Amino acid sequence: MPKPVVRRATCLGGNECMIDYFIRVAPATIVICTFLFLLPKKFTELRIASYIMMFVIFRDAMTPMGFWEINSKHVFRFHGTPLQLVILGIGSTLMAFTINHFEPGLKKLVVYFKGEKSVGLAIGLACALLIATPVVVYSYISKSEHEALSGVMIFAILILAMMGNFLEEILFRGYLQGYLENSVGAKHAAVLSGFFFSVAHASLATIITSFPIAILGFTLYEGLIAAFVRRKYGVVPATIAHGGAIFLIASGIL
Repeated sequence: MPKPVVRRATCLGGNECMIDYFIRVAPATIVICTFLFLLPKKFTELRIASYIMMFVIFRDAMTPMGFWEINSKHVFRFHGTPLQLVILGIGSTLMAFTINHFEPGLKKLVVYFKGEKSVGLAIGLACALLIATPVVVYSYISKSEHEALSGVMIFAILILAMMGNFLEEILFRGYLQGYLENSVGAKHAAVLSGFFFSVAHASLATIITSFPIAILGFTLYEGLIAAFVRRKYGVVPATIAHGGAIFLIASGIL
């Protein structure tokens, strides 16, 4: 696997990284929010696309700030202090509820649970393992390093994985998939949601790192599984599948 092209911050792990991160994403956030303020509510497609674009900027800006990396040595790892990771996770969930508050039309598209909740939660956990398995197998085959993490760091990764991906699932499986279901049907909407999830990782795959095939292939696999979990069981089980997989991969506990 080729070495990634990743611009990592020299302030990796320092408190100044968090400040630099918010400064970095602030201009784009202001422009997108101004656009959404000026855009009439009836343009649902553009509003959903704008929120997804804002999320992609937040996610991709984490790389040059050094909060996480993808490479052949560790495969996928979070960095920074536990407090920083928890702040990022909580901030993501607050952003999800803030969008819901200001976008009641989009909020109606979000189906948190479908059917028996306990079954959905169990399916979410099983699919988390299913999503993580290819990466875990690769890490063992390639003899990637599995550094020991403290219990506090593992907990922080769990918070970021679950709460950060809750926002992502709200956007892709709540707004986008929910909107598409009304036009093309549930099964087709799930497929489109999965593919667009991979499309939203194109900049990460081709510009920020040097793993275009691996990242796009994995995110398509991940996106389709999460989309079909959402179709049958709702956004919360899809979040457990997605966030749980990221936790299993990033924590190195497998």
